Amino acid sequence: MASNKKKSTITNKKKSTITNKKKNTIANKKKNTIANKKKNNCTLFVPTNGAGLGHLTRCLAIAKRLKKLDPNREIIFFSTSAAMNLILQEGFLGYHIPSQMVCRKYVKSKEWHSLFQEHLRRIIKLHQPNLLFFDGVYPYAGLITSMRETKGMKKVWMRRGLGKKVRPEVNKKEKEFDMVIVPKELFIPQEERKTGKHYYSNPIIYLEKSELLNREHIRRKWKVPENHKLVFVSLGAGNINNINPIISKILAALRKRKDISIVISESIIGKKLQIPEQENLLIIRDYPISSYYNAFDLAITASGYNSFHELLFFNVPSIIIPNQMTKTDNQVARALSAEKAGAAIVIKNESILEIEKAITMALDPKRQLLMKNATQKLIYKNGAGDVANLIKFLS
Repeated sequence: MASNKKKSTITNKKKSTITNKKKNTIANKKKNTIANKKKNNCTLFVPTNGAGLGHLTRCLAIAKRLKKLDPNREIIFFSTSAAMNLILQEGFLGYHIPSQMVCRKYVKSKEWHSLFQEHLRRIIKLHQPNLLFFDGVYPYAGLITSMRETKGMKKVWMRRGLGKKVRPEVNKKEKEFDMVIVPKELFIPQEERKTGKHYYSNPIIYLEKSELLNREHIRRKWKVPENHKLVFVSLGAGNINNINPIISKILAALRKRKDISIVISESIIGKKLQIPEQENLLIIRDYPISSYYNAFDLAITASGYNSFHELLFFNVPSIIIPNQMTKTDNQVARALSAEKAGAAIVIKNESILEIEKAITMALDPKRQLLMKNATQKLIYKNGAGDVANLIKFLS
């Protein structure tokens, strides 16, 4: 009898052990499935910036709307932009490698590409994103290799359309992506390619109109006299060309009028501007600068994609001085298209006399009304929300 009891106890223990193992295995499988689902609900944004903030700003505009649509989604960034604080400011995790432009003196091109690929490979392995969103002019070799290695990950390229010349070698890279998103130009009709993988969005704007600060509040804060026109001056980061000489000319032209206060935007990733302290002149180093646009009566600006479309979207009368030193972005064509539509004035000869004439024209009440009407006719929906919805659908 004792022997039978022992056998029965041993058998029950074995059964119990097997049952527990099965339960643990099932539980672990469930845990792993949940963990994988959680990990895979992840979007990796890869904006490649060096001289400015355009690619990063577009990605942030889309990412913050995507987070509202899908609060449980993990959103991470891997960027070459020096403005990593903007990513953290929005509550996203960001990984950084300095841009080729910054590293050129210290690291050979081949070594930089290897570093980029190694970083990206590790980030993908760690976070297992189910969608990679690239915003840049040219997809690096390391990006292409890492994408090819990752099975089941959707690849999207946001590719700005208005270049200075056709580059067939860049066009060939489109085959590496599941979708190519082209943000439209406001005044330049684009031939839309019916390939099934191309999506043409409205311009991507960081803020909505409802997010702009109150005009009277800002002007009081900045102590702008009530009878003054407030002129905004922003010519980019100055990382491509020296903007100090042209800013000096603009200030000289503006100073000939006694009814003007001036706000100059200094890029958060650019060098400090060499401007002496003056009465009724304020230099701000802030982001997003567009939050102040309600306060301005006139903007004097370059025609980079983001700043150009933001100023017109927020209906700010503008004088445009296109940067002709950009490698790929055709700022001249963009500026002239706005002038042709009556939405802006373009300065072609950067003399004080021509700048002075443009300021007089742009501040004339009738001309201001014409410029505002021209932009209001083309009021469009901010494309950032539509692209965020598209990403949610794709992933």
